[in-house]
Amino acid sequence: MKLSSDRILTTHVGSLPRPDALLDLLEAENAGGEVDATALEAETARAVDDIVTRQVEAGIDVVSDGEMSKISYTFYVRHRLAGIGDGDPSRGSDRREMVGQDMIDHPDLLERQKTDGSGWAHHFTQPLCIGPVSYGDRAPLERDIAHFSSAIGAAKPVEGFMNAASPGVL
Repeated sequence: MKLSSDRILTTHVGSLPRPDALLDLLEAENAGGEVDATALEAETARAVDDIVTRQVEAGIDVVSDGEMSKISYTFYVRHRLAGIGDGDPSRGSDRREMVGQDMIDHPDLLERQKTDGSGWAHHFTQPLCIGPVSYGDRAPLERDIAHFSSAIGAAKPVEGFMNAASPGVL
């Protein structure tokens, strides 16, 4: 980790907005639909290059790939890890019914998301740990590393990091 004695280095955590074309591909992939792998790869590479450049231009020292290759921090694990699935509601493992404190504090927002479709997260089934967790397909990770390495090589941030889902997400 880089240190600075002159100022506090800046960073952030979390997904950054994805371009519409990439988001459409990621949504199709997440839903199990047919996805043009070449188009997904090209859109992801472009989006990572762009988001890293934009972070550096905005003065962010420690940049991320913005999670461009992932539909979301929570949902992408089903495509990369073994032992992850949709769960069995009959056994009490349907996390779609779980509600965060923010929604409890603002029930009007929760109701609006349930009724008008504006809450995109409600369109996806929450992935769950359904067995021993292990690496599944490492190819997406290797592509993420390659895209990010290329982008930070071109944009020259102070440092970079990549997010990964924690066990608590599962």
